[in-house]
Amino acid sequence: MRRGPFFDNPFNGITLAFFFAVPLACIANLKGVTWLPAAKAITASDGVLLNLLIQPLSEELFFRAWLLTVFTAAGGSEAGAAVVSTILFGLYHVSPSALVQTTGASLFLTYEVLGAYLCFLYQRSGGSLPLVAITHTTLRLIGLGGGRMLPFTLWS
Repeated sequence: MRRGPFFDNPFNGITLAFFFAVPLACIANLKGVTWLPAAKAITASDGVLLNLLIQPLSEELFFRAWLLTVFTAAGGSEAGAAVVSTILFGLYHVSPSALVQTTGASLFLTYEVLGAYLCFLYQRSGGSLPLVAITHTTLRLIGLGGGRMLPFTLWS
């Protein structure tokens, strides 16, 4: 696993999350894009602590820190570990019954891209759990806004 000065600072995950999320938000602002979830207000009943701390951290502990490590320790390659982790990450977020629907399939693809991105960050950073957890939390915060959290609307 490679490390570099950029990956040594876990707070650069926020920067990397915005490099990933801003193009997605731009696509979401296009007219007729229906495959992204609608914007949702963060309320106390949604459990801000659960959505922004516990879920991202527990998912990263399982899908990145544990699953990737166990797969490679069992003799698998890093690329194989990333593929398995990414597929399981997508299946965890989208139910199998929803996969046969058009919106479910595109949502599954979205989670696959996100899972691959987080695997890339984890492996490239030498296993920096804080980097991927902060990145995941930032993307989740953006996702709670339905991807429409740019401070301006590009296409009105």
